[in-house]
Amino acid sequence: MDFEPSRGAVHRVGDTWVSLDASFKPYQYTPGLDLVHNVPLDEAGAMDEALSSAEVDDAAGWIRGIDSDLLQEHLSAYQDRVRDYILAHEDATTVGDIFGAKSIVATNHEVLATSLPYRVMARGGTMAQVPDQLRHQFGFALYASALDRHFDTPVLRYVGSLSALSHRKLSLSFQPASPSDAALLASFAENVPEDPADFDLSTVNASLPGYLIELTAELRVDGEVVASGGVFRMGEELVSTLGLYDPVQGWDDEDNRVIAGEFQVVMVDGAGVARSHLESQAAKAQALKAQAEAGELSGVSAEVVLGEWYYTALLTYFWTEGVRERGSAGPLGMVSYRRPSFGRVTSVLQPQYVFGVARRVMVGSVEIDIDRVGYVTADQAHDRDRQITYVIRRGFRLSGLEHVVLERVLSLEGAPVEAVSTVKALGQAHAEGQRLYLVSPDNGEHSVILTP
Repeated sequence: MDFEPSRGAVHRVGDTWVSLDASFKPYQYTPGLDLVHNVPLDEAGAMDEALSSAEVDDAAGWIRGIDSDLLQEHLSAYQDRVRDYILAHEDATTVGDIFGAKSIVATNHEVLATSLPYRVMARGGTMAQVPDQLRHQFGFALYASALDRHFDTPVLRYVGSLSALSHRKLSLSFQPASPSDAALLASFAENVPEDPADFDLSTVNASLPGYLIELTAELRVDGEVVASGGVFRMGEELVSTLGLYDPVQGWDDEDNRVIAGEFQVVMVDGAGVARSHLESQAAKAQALKAQAEAGELSGVSAEVVLGEWYYTALLTYFWTEGVRERGSAGPLGMVSYRRPSFGRVTSVLQPQYVFGVARRVMVGSVEIDIDRVGYVTADQAHDRDRQITYVIRRGFRLSGLEHVVLERVLSLEGAPVEAVSTVKALGQAHAEGQRLYLVSPDNGEHSVILTP
């Protein structure tokens, strides 16, 4: 900073390093309406009434016939009471007035201080830049087999800082390994291009002879290839590893199955999605829509269109989840902060194997899998049981949001899409009168019913 003589008030040429602590932020908390205590919900009473007509087998760990209509009546009545209570407080005109708010107490000095507002107790080593082992990082690796994963010998690996990769579009795709593979793929297209290298995957037939087609993997960040490698038969089962690195805890990895030939988009969310990210993505979507309406998509690959679509789904998921968490944590007496999280959307392939060889590879569904949603959560009253209950219920919300986001993002006018999540599947099973099992250490012998 230009510290001499103006102490930063007028900056022309930097002459002094000035100590600043960007994380030193005092907060001002504004309480909300305290809906938990002022508009209580008798959850135990409602559940007892709903269970009164249900079949329950505690020994086997299953339940059937919960009166969901009665639960919905209790919920609707509670919603009416909450609405009436809020409307009775005419001064509660904003979301912050209702649920509470937190704001940074800004301190704007005309000049910079000569030191930080606290005493330094110890000082570590001095370095020109922060080393990788002290940075939060995100990594992606692809392995040819589970054995290669065990010995950590990937065909491709890419690691970047969390700050550099957060909210970027990472995509894994498979390209023809040779011109002959590209020509073979093009021969299965409905409209064969003159140049086999220009084939469009969106026109490929629903069934392909995977054993005849060799592919190589490519990992891209915002469309730019950052890693590639391996030669695989289409339909071959691979292993991918996505992981977050914490300077204190080390690597925390998540392994997944990948079928050679699938297209996958990955997004890592550092600490929540800002509205600016959504606005930027909306502008891209409008630009693609304008190109499509003008018939100018000939130079745009199917991977680009699908990539933007899938990235929008991930962005929508993490933004929606952040809004719901902020809207529920405060009123329920919780303090919650998002930790780095990540998820994937995949165009799933369904290979049919004969003696381990993919004879036919068919186009399957679109799948969203949120591998990691991390939070630091604490109950303001230090009630451990209430905190555990809150975290469990958040898990149901996270699961249900997966099918909701896919349905909203992938549905077109006149062509709705139906998706399913664990929560939705449980709801459908209950509606059909099926038994809902809870497998625990106390009834583990009954887990055989879940084995296909």
